[in-house]
Amino acid sequence: MSKPELSKSGDIKRWDKAQRVVLSEGVKQYRSLPSEMALWTVTGRDCEYLVDCTPTKDRKPYCSCDDFYFRVVSEKVPECYHLVAARKAIEEGMYSVVELKDSDFAGFMNNLLNGIFVHIS
Repeated sequence: MSKPELSKSGDIKRWDKAQRVVLSEGVKQYRSLPSEMALWTVTGRDCEYLVDCTPTKDRKPYCSCDDFYFRVVSEKVPECYHLVAARKAIEEGMYSVVELKDSDFAGFMNNLLNGIFVHIS
């Protein structure tokens, strides 16, 4: 993914942040075994954020960060840097895979979501 030639300095800033996250190995795929459930996270300034950067015709990209809620949903910006980072890391194969047992996945999700909610409120 090449650096975009975007009109707004905020878009370039988001791309630069995304690049730093990818280079610091801040994108992770968590896999639950043996069920093969998977989810993606991106390390942000405050915590790991849950992302879904592979939209379908029925589902749009999603991130659990504040920027997504306050700027992407209201269409002030096209996407947060976490989504850019996740897409870039997947395209370039620059992400970590963390395998968890199915029995540990619920506890992992609880901890992840608690971390996210602490920073939203």
